[in-house]
Amino acid sequence: PWIWECVQLEMKRRERYLEEHNITRFSQNTEANPFSSKIICGECNRAFARKGWRTPNGDRKVWQCSERYKVKGVLGCGNRHIYDETLIEIYLMAWNGLLECREMLVPEWERKMQGVNLLERFRAMDFMEITKDARPIKELDIDLMLRTVDYIKMFEEGMVVTVFLDGTGIEWKN
Repeated sequence: PWIWECVQLEMKRRERYLEEHNITRFSQNTEANPFSSKIICGECNRAFARKGWRTPNGDRKVWQCSERYKVKGVLGCGNRHIYDETLIEIYLMAWNGLLECREMLVPEWERKMQGVNLLERFRAMDFMEITKDARPIKELDIDLMLRTVDYIKMFEEGMVVTVFLDGTGIEWKN
């Protein structure tokens, strides 16, 4: 019964998330596009969208705020774009940083495991388990990323905050 209740709480959390960031649905093709619905603009709180750019060096995938060119030729949100490769670096840095801080996070996870919020309890138990014997990673593990990251918030001045599903935030300045 407690797992069923956790699922209900997670469904409500996702519904609020979609509404808050003006997203119609989560990505269905996470293998090819794992960051979909997870990159959030720190300026206008909208989701970033993935675009294909042609450059002299070949085609590249970039992410930019969905409000940036909502009307063709008219600049909306002024937040910068970010490349796929940079997002992967940010995630790797954040995950490895979380592992480095594990001992400081354990007391908070233990406190949450004793709380009344079942979803927080589940997340705390899950993070305790997956970080227990984990080693730093050097390449993107999509399943791990989808299991652990709530969102990555991008700010115009280059600040990036990766927020994990346990509530931990890791900052990075580009």
